[in-house]
Amino acid sequence: QLRVSKEHDYKYGMANAYYNLGINYLRCDQYKRAEQFYQQSLYFLKTSGIVDNSFTIRSSIELSKAEFYQKVYWKAEKRLLALLSLNETSATQKLNDRLSIFIALSELYLGKNDLKKAVAFSEEALKLKDSTNVDFIQILVLQNVRNILIRQQKWPEALEAAYAEEQFFKDHQIENNSLNSMMKKAKILEALGRKEELLDVYKSMVLAKEKLVSPLTLG
Repeated sequence: QLRVSKEHDYKYGMANAYYNLGINYLRCDQYKRAEQFYQQSLYFLKTSGIVDNSFTIRSSIELSKAEFYQKVYWKAEKRLLALLSLNETSATQKLNDRLSIFIALSELYLGKNDLKKAVAFSEEALKLKDSTNVDFIQILVLQNVRNILIRQQKWPEALEAAYAEEQFFKDHQIENNSLNSMMKKAKILEALGRKEELLDVYKSMVLAKEKLVSPLTLG
């Protein structure tokens, strides 16, 4: 995508390509590379002449994540708070953007060990969760709540949140093999001393890991 966009000097396409590269490097925990790609995305979006506030906000949110994962909290915090004042023409899109910003701010303050602010933004996200029909954003809210309860060591409540996450995937017929979710649930069960359930989670993690490393089978 990036190569073709460069060949045609299609700046908006280059912005999209850099954004997608940033997403992949962020998921690979290569935060510095992800940060560089998001910066490129925003640069080419700005120079494309196309006004796309939603895309600008998404890229800025992801750039902020890449920064606070590197513990550059002040820069990410400043950007995310500024994003709350941006206006989006679509009311639906504005809702989704605000939800994403609230979640990102909550996770940022969790990283800073500022639980008071993390909880405050998490509560703001929870108020809006059922107003959006975007599954991905809804599950991010649930995971954010779970993360806060783990940090607070409220283990029974954290387990309820983990089960709510699982139920969401089932209700929406989404196959959940997320190792991150399983690891968080294992941590909760270990703290509660629920060894049999913990063993089941470890078995599921092994199966999920095998799927990740197994070659693709075409049938």
